[in-house]
Formats: sequence, C-alpha cells, structure tokens
Amino acid sequence: MTDKKYLKTHIDHHSLGTAVTGTAGSTHDVPARVRDVIETIRKDGDIAVRKYSEKFDKWSPRAFRLSKSEIDKAIAACPKQTIEDIKNVQRNVRAFAEAQRKSITDFELENASRLLSDASAHMTIVTAKVAGVQTVVGCTPPILGKIPNVTVAAMYYAGADEIWVLGGVQAVTAMVCGTGTMPKVYFIAGPSNAFVAEAKRQLFGEVGIDIFAGPTEVLVIADEHADPFTVATDLLSQAEHGPDTPAVLITTSEKLLEIPPTAALAGTSWKTFGEAIVVPTFEEAFKLANEYASEHVRTLIRHPREALEKMQNSGALFLGEKTCVSYGDKAAKYTGGLWVGKYLRTVTYQEVTSESASGELGRLCGRSARAENFEGHARSGDLRAHKYLRDDLEWINQGSQSASKL
Repeated sequence: MTDKKYLKTHIDHHSLGTAVTGTAGSTHDVPARVRDVIETIRKDGDIAVRKYSEKFDKWSPRAFRLSKSEIDKAIAACPKQTIEDIKNVQRNVRAFAEAQRKSITDFELENASRLLSDASAHMTIVTAKVAGVQTVVGCTPPILGKIPNVTVAAMYYAGADEIWVLGGVQAVTAMVCGTGTMPKVYFIAGPSNAFVAEAKRQLFGEVGIDIFAGPTEVLVIADEHADPFTVATDLLSQAEHGPDTPAVLITTSEKLLEIPPTAALAGTSWKTFGEAIVVPTFEEAFKLANEYASEHVRTLIRHPREALEKMQNSGALFLGEKTCVSYGDKAAKYTGGLWVGKYLRTVTYQEVTSESASGELGRLCGRSARAENFEGHARSGDLRAHKYLRDDLEWINQGSQSASKL
C-alpha cells in the first residue's frame, strides 16, 4: 500500500449542476440534443445545416465552402510571419509523417476515400495527404461570425482539396450523410468538444473515425529539481482545450508545491479537474502515472528518459524541461479495417536536447499558438524562449514577481 498524499483532488463532475462544456443542462443532455440535430439534418439536408449553423455559430453565408478567391483573401489577411510559421510547422509534420509512412510496407493499395478534418490542419491534413488520401475536405467553424483566416491558410498549405467554414454537429452530420451541396465522406479525424465527440460516436459505423476522444489530458511527473513556475505553466497550457481538461501533478517533493499552480494563472479546468499528489519514490510516481494513462505525460525530473522504460500507458511522452506538450500535441490516426496494428500499442515521445533549439521552438510555438488564440500553449513556448534565449516577456516577469510573494 502506498503512502501517497493527495494535496488536491479533482471535483466529481457528475455532481455539478451544469455540463462541463458550460452549456445549460446536465451532461446527459448531450446525446439527446446531438441525436435531434443528426435526425433533422438527415431529413432536411442543407436547410437544416444552415439553420443550425446560424443557431450555434451565428454563421449563415451564401456558401459554406470557400472559393479560391476567398481562400486567397484569407491568406492575404494573415501576417507574413504567420504564413512562414505555418509552412515551417508543416515541414516538420510532413517529414515525420513521411518517415512513418516509409516504415509501413504496402501489400495492397486501394485509396478512394475522403477525409473530414477540422482546425488541426497540420496533424490531420498533412498526415492524410502523406498517407495517400486523394480528396481531403477541411472543415472549420467560424470565429465570432467571421472566417478564421489563419486556420484557412493552414488548411490550404497543408493540402486540403476543399475548405468549408462550418462547425459543430451540423458539419459532422452533413459530411457523413451528404446534402444537396456537401459531399459524403467516409472518414472523420480531428479534435472535438463534447457535442461533436457525441456526434462522431453516434455516426460511427456509417463513417470511420479516428478515436472516441475524451477531454485532452496532461500529467506532469516532477521531482525536487523541477522549476515550480515551469510546472505550473505546463499544467495550465493544456487547460484551454476546454473547461473539462484533466491536469495531474505527481511529485516526490512536497516542497515543489510551495508555489502552487493554483496561483494567478489557474483556470476552470485546474480548479475543477486538477490533482496534485505527493509520492515517496519514483517507482510509485511512475506506477501511479501508468494508472492514470494520460494522453500527454511530461517528465520534469533529473533523468527524464527514465520514462521511456517506466511508462507503458500514455499517449505521448515529453521528456525534460526543454520539451513541452505545446511543441507537438498527439494526433491519433484511424486505420482501415481490422489488422494486426490494431492490437499494437503505439506511443510517441519527444525530447529537445538543445537549449537554443528549445528556445527557437518556443518562439515559433508562441507565435503559432497566439495566431489561433491558444494563449496557454503560447506561454509554455514563451517560457523556453525566456529560459534559453533570454527573451524578455512581461507575463513571465509579472508571474515570477507574484509567485515570489506567495
């Protein structure tokens, strides 16, 4: 029996009065509401799609599919540096995807499927094109009733054959069922909120999907050598994926919690779903981390590569302080049919060993994340640019001063 100590535990979300998505009503409302949308779109097609887009996104343009001139206009509205960053990130993703593809030996090739992707253009569209998908349809919701220029640019440069500004359950259902204007697809990939995830669940079978996804998760394993400010920043960087994002800290040093991640940066996710646990040994830390089996696992310990041997249950590992989850979120991929790979567990890991490389990645991460309004991700990158390239950043100076007063 372990003598681990829980300094903070998550709140049982089943006891909350409203859905964790912030929508009025309980979480049990989600399946029924999604079912209503799906059935209506099946019956009424484009008319229903437009009705729901107007209702949920306040978006009802003449056409949801962007024309080439509209795509060019969106790209032209992006800063030059943002376009350069998009191309840079996609070069890295494409190189990794090509290496993965070359490691798989073809024994038969038949590729006539389509794919629906959302705003994660780098990981879904680039990877799909490298895999050989002939027609890729990118779908992204509007932002405050406007075309999201940066996302459109990312989809275009990733290789999307069609780009649609349409989101939510209405987008997924329209693409799966086919409507008067939208083509029927056979595979859907990409992250989602609770409603889109439920739509994918209900439509699975009619269409292939990547995974039955829950909230993004992050787990940090830290020892007495870890910088508390870095621990807090990395935990909170993932919280902006949604208000139901689990964040767990497992540490062998209670002293680390003297500057808690519940300081000024803390948000809804940490307050509700965050956990902080002190364990006596690293063996206990890795054992507990394997029980959590989180999507992203960070090791902020003296010998971070120990996780390669000790961690069996995780989506992706991020080793050492120079690396962070924001440098490369895990992207799940869907395989056709039942094959041997379905019975194999694939775990990726990242480790940045160069201080200058980590700093440069931090700058790129900060710019790219802010272009998509992901401030938490940006700050995780900022911190590396500050540590290793001495970038002077106001939020870090303010955060350090606040932490020193605790």
